[in-house]
This record gives sequence, structure tokens and C-alpha cells, in this order.
Amino acid sequence: MLRSEWNKLLLRRRGLWLVLLLLVGELLLLVLFTKPYNATIEDNRQVYDRSLAQVEGKLTPEKRQWLESEMERLNLVHQQLGQVQADYYAGLLEEGEFRREYEKLLAEDETFAGFSQLYTQYLHVREAEDRYFLYTGGWEVLLGKFTPDYLFLLVLVFLLTPVFCQEYGCGMDELLLTQAKSAKTQWKAKVLLGLLLTAGLTALIQLMFLVYCALRFGLPHWDYTLSSLISFGTTEKSMTLAQAFALQFGLKLLGYLTAAMVVLAFSVLLRKTALVLMASMVVLVLPLLSVQNAAQLLRIPGPWALSIGSIYLKSHLYLSGSQVCQAPEVGWGQLALLSAVTLGIGGLLGLCIRQKNRNHHIKGRKIGAMVAAGCVVFSLCGCAPRENATIFNSKSASWAENDRYLVFSLGLEGTKLLDKEENRLMDFPLDAFQGLSTSAGSSFYLDGSRLYYLKNTNQLLSGESSEPYTHTALMSLDFSTMEEKSVHPQNWDGKWFFDLLPLPNWESDFRFTGAFFLHNGEFYYDDGTDLQAMNLSTGVSRQVKKELGAANFAYDGQNLYYTDHYARLVMENLDTGHREVSEVVVATDFLLTPEGIYFLNARDHSTLYRWVPGEAEPEKLSDASGYTLYWDENYCWVADVTSLYRMNHQGGEQVTAEFPGFLLCMPHGSTFFTRDVDGALYQVDKATFAVTTP
Repeated sequence: MLRSEWNKLLLRRRGLWLVLLLLVGELLLLVLFTKPYNATIEDNRQVYDRSLAQVEGKLTPEKRQWLESEMERLNLVHQQLGQVQADYYAGLLEEGEFRREYEKLLAEDETFAGFSQLYTQYLHVREAEDRYFLYTGGWEVLLGKFTPDYLFLLVLVFLLTPVFCQEYGCGMDELLLTQAKSAKTQWKAKVLLGLLLTAGLTALIQLMFLVYCALRFGLPHWDYTLSSLISFGTTEKSMTLAQAFALQFGLKLLGYLTAAMVVLAFSVLLRKTALVLMASMVVLVLPLLSVQNAAQLLRIPGPWALSIGSIYLKSHLYLSGSQVCQAPEVGWGQLALLSAVTLGIGGLLGLCIRQKNRNHHIKGRKIGAMVAAGCVVFSLCGCAPRENATIFNSKSASWAENDRYLVFSLGLEGTKLLDKEENRLMDFPLDAFQGLSTSAGSSFYLDGSRLYYLKNTNQLLSGESSEPYTHTALMSLDFSTMEEKSVHPQNWDGKWFFDLLPLPNWESDFRFTGAFFLHNGEFYYDDGTDLQAMNLSTGVSRQVKKELGAANFAYDGQNLYYTDHYARLVMENLDTGHREVSEVVVATDFLLTPEGIYFLNARDHSTLYRWVPGEAEPEKLSDASGYTLYWDENYCWVADVTSLYRMNHQGGEQVTAEFPGFLLCMPHGSTFFTRDVDGALYQVDKATFAVTTP
């Protein structure tokens, strides 16, 4: 029966010609439209390969020293080249001597383009110990394709539609489904034929792509880690390049098999060829054309994201209902689950056919139950529960602290990290590159033991007169291990924000200084005017609060707190969008704490109050008025122009002191940091107000 269906599809219906046209078209697309991942590397491949041979493999101190010294040497050559030209035009060099020196230096300077690409790769490899130096061009092309194969989907629809529709068109289904043998076996042969043909074509196309990348670009070091590739530097998957390709292939195979099931199911349900073609095009192709970013396909239950495969190798979060889903968690266990869903669709297809069979009646409610179960399972695939975030206040974003470390910003003087056990002050970030300008911004978000911040790295490409090359990334630092990771890199073209949103009004030398936090895969940030939220996977941005100004906002893991134009406290649930305005909290300043909301009451001369959400009225704690307040595990603090008031959390035991200077941060622990009128940094004891130098 299977052989008969095979001959019928490929020979009698001319399906073989369609397959041959598909393979020829795929080959032409590979040859004509496959572009190198980095054209500069390919144009300077000889120099790049010669430099790569010096450092290939694991990064060592010797390789690091060689890269740094070679970059310094090439920068010096470029400067000498300009100096030789200046000396010649000034009449200090004879023409013959000038030509000899100039040609010698020019030959060295021409190697800079190839070496600078390796140096950029060094900036990436240096950030993680599990990354390796290798030629990444072939792997980036093979694994980094984030667009579906439209030609294959189109051919698949035209190839599989006649499998069932032809019998329906000529009325043969009534005869075939009443026969004792054909009723049980023919539909199974048709479904098996569609799956085998889809799997075979998927494997053949992937093999063509693999061979082409290997022959044109090269695919060395299959055993190196996936995170060695810049495009997958943020992945949390611990796998080799070979394993990544195997996973990508398995996901694509599963996606196209699911798409084949959809076409066959439409053939059985709609029966007419024109309707099946139209429905299959709308369901399988239209979602791919309508999304702004490939990662949006992760939100849609079905085969769309699977047919791309590479999305699951990334580490971006995406939102599904009230859950945060993490694409990179899809592995072999999840692949088995998705395979079960595909088989479930196949079972549903079989039930649809058998329902039409006069000898096998199946109740419709069983089919509905299977559809509902399949949708639920498919929607949950790849999802992971979200951990509760720590309490965040935007006015405290300039510092972050755990039991041992304190990170705080000094504005133009940079960012510092204090080791409280050793009372040692260090520059931050800790892995600043030699000879480069590296900064960690001025805002931090601490979620448990993980610190998030924006890291800017400036690299002077060649010569003192060249524009600096800026690389910005959203970073995380695990305070328990002091390991730094890149969560989301910014596109190297500074006109784009995190390689997603164009910002034409911002300077290309991008600097982010506003407070920010993360919620359900979205990046909430103060852009200097408004509070914005951007989905890190899709790039879709929305305005959360207009005209934020200098007002404080806070976050407790689910709710956002801010004040409106009437200084009333607004609580917005970020999962549901529900907003609640408190008429009892009208504040000039407020802080969200584990014990409730402390605020300076605008209706009572900006004195200190505390309000617990859900209670009817706030509680007055002190008659001390001020313009700002702080809170730690032991005390509440209210500051005005000349004095600093310290009290316990209930407002008692109030102590007043002369304002010791300009407060920089009021961290948890026994001290806070301040700066005097001359700009010197001091550490102040909270209990005695004694001043020391950190």
C-alpha cells in the first residue's frame, strides 16, 4: 500500500518534478544568496587565519599578552605611517627614504583590518572561560539563520495537498473508506508517506546546507562550545557546536513534520484542493511574514519557531500569558515532549479520517479532548516558572549590595566595588580590558545574587584621530561566584538599541544612565523623560508612564509603583495591566520596603509616614520633614537641606545630626557613603556618624 501511494504521488501526479525543482531552487539560493557572516574577515582571510593560528583554542595569559601587544604594535605602526608622511611633506625626508619607509609601514598597516577582527573576537572570548578561539564564519552561517525556508514550506503545501484531496475530488474516498482493508491501512500509508517525504527532504536540504558551508567557509572544531560564537554568546546551553547542529536539525525536522501534519489535516477536514491550499498558506506562511522578529514565533503554538530551530539555541526570554518562557531550556527531554505533540496531531488526523469511515465511528468529543490536550501541552513547551525578584527602588539604582560586596556609582568618577570583608575599594567592572575604556554605567538592578548592569567598552580602532568603537551589553554578575555574563548584547552599530530598536534621535555613542529592571523578559527603563518597557526578544517597545521626570518608581517582582501628576501612589500589575490609585498616599518621595511603603506625606509638611497596601490609613512615624528618605535593615532616614534624621522603623529613637555632605548611597550595613563640598569620598558610620576614608 505504501509503495502504491509513493508511485501515485511522485510519478502519476508529477510530484518528482516538484521535488527536483525544490532541490535545484535550494541549491541556487545557497550559491547566490548565502552571504558571509563577516565580509571583512573573508576579505582579509589570509591575515585573519595567520593571526588566528597564534591563539586558536583556549585563551591563555600568553595569548592574551600577544593579542594586546600586537594591537599596540599595529596602532603604533599606523601612527608612524602618518608621521612619515608629515616628515616627508615637511622636507625632513628624501623621496627615496620616504618611499622605503612608507611602503614598509604600509605593508604592516594593511594587516590591521584582518587582525582587528580577531581582536574583536578576543573581546568576546575574554568574557567567559568556556569560550574558544576558532574561525566562526562557517558556523555562524550554518547555525545563525533566523528565517524560515519559505520555498520548502511552499513546496510542502503543494506536494502534500493531493495526498487526500485527489480521492475526495473524484469521489474515491467513499469507496476506499467502505472497504475492509483499505479503510484500515490506506490512510495510514498516506500519512506515513507524507511524513517520510517531509523528513527525507528536510534531511537532504540540511545536508546540502552543511556541505556548502563546509566547502565554502569551513566548519572547524566541532567539539568547541556553542558560546564561542558571537551570535550565541549569551546562550545558557552547555553544548558543543556539533550538538548544537544536531539539536537545530532535530527541531527543524520536528517543525516541518508538524507542518506536514497540518496540511494533511486540512486535506481531510476541508477536502477541496483550493481550500486546502489557501488554508495551509494562511496558517503556515502568513505568521512567518507578519511578525516583526523571529523570536515572536515562540509565542505562537505550532511549528513556526521549530522550523527555524536556531531560536531555541539563544537565551532570550519571552512572555507567554502570565509565565515567562525561556527558549534555551528546550533540550532532548523537551524535544521528546514536542515529538509526542506531533504524534498527537497525527493521531487526531487519524481520528478525523476514521470518523468519516462508515465502519469506525468515533465520537466528536474525543477529538475535541485531544485537540485541547495538544494545545495545552504545546503552549507549555519551553516554559519555566519565574523566580520572585527582589524589591527595587529607582532612587537606589545607583548602588547594589549583598552580604559581602557593595557596588556604587560615583558619576563621572566611575563605578566602584567595595569588598566589605577586606574593606578594599576596587574599580568596576573587574575585567576591564587593558588599554580600553570600560564602564559599567550608573544604574544597577539586583535580583537575588545576580547583579544586572550596562557595560560600555570603548576601543580605539587605529590611530589617535579615529572614532572610538563602542560596544554596549546588558551584563549580569553572580555575586556568589563573581562570574560575569552577557545577557543581551547591543548591535555594534550604535544607532540601534540592543540590536532591535532604532533610536535616530540618540547619538551613536550610546550611553544609558537611567534606572532599569527586568520583568518577564521585558527591559523597563527610564529614558530620561518616560518610563519605557522593551521586550528583549521581540524588540517591541511601549510607554508605561509618561513624563516620569525625577520621580521615583519601584518594583516588587509583580507590581510597579509610581506617583501620578497629583503625587498619588499608583500600583500597576505588570502581568494583568490592572492599575490601582491610592488616595491615602500622596507623597513627595516614597520607598518600597519589605515592611510596607515609607513616604513623605505631601499633605502633612512632607513628614514621614508608613502605609501597608491593603490597609485603610497610613501611620505617621515622625514629625521630621525633609525632601528625601532612605531605608535600611535597621533605620529609617529623612534628609532635609541641613540635617539628617535617623530613627527606627517605627519612627522612635530619633537622632539628629548635621548633614555630613552630599549623600551618594545609603546601603544596608553599618555605613553609608557621602562626598564633601570638595568632592572627596567618605564613609560614615550609621551609629556614631564618624567619618572615615574608604
